Amino acid sequence: MINMKNRWLFLVSIVLLAACSNTQVTNEALNKTRVEMQIVDTNRPLSKEDVDLLQKQAAQGSGASAYKLSMYYMTTKQNAAEHRYWLIVSAENGFPIGMYSLGICLRNGVFKSNDKEIDRIRGQFWIERARDAGYEVATH
Repeated sequence: MINMKNRWLFLVSIVLLAACSNTQVTNEALNKTRVEMQIVDTNRPLSKEDVDLLQKQAAQGSGASAYKLSMYYMTTKQNAAEHRYWLIVSAENGFPIGMYSLGICLRNGVFKSNDKEIDRIRGQFWIERARDAGYEVATH
C-alpha cells in the first residue's frame, strides 16, 4: 500500500507541477526520473538508516537522493526548512525534477522571502535549467 501511495503522490506532484506552469514533461525525462527515484525501497517508510544513506549519497552528488530527502521532509516530517535545503541540493546536483521543482517553488513564492523579484528570476533560471536537461517548459 505505501509503495502505491508513494508512487501515486510522486506522479500526482509531477502532473500538478506541470499543470500549474503550463509545462510538458517528456516521456524520456519521466522514465529517467522513475529509474533514479528507485534509490530506496519505497515499500516501507524511510528509517534513520535510509535518511543517513540518502544524505551521504546527496553529499556525493546524487540529485535523486537529495530530491527524495526533500520530498520526505515535505510530506512525512512537514519541515519546510529541510525541504527547501534538500530541494536546493537536488537542483545543484543536476537532478531535473529537483531543478524544476525548485524553480516552480521560487517563482510561485512558496518559500518565504524578502525579495520576491529575485526569487522569480532565480525560479525562472532553474526552470530553464530543467528544460535544458530534458524538460519542455512553456515560455511565460
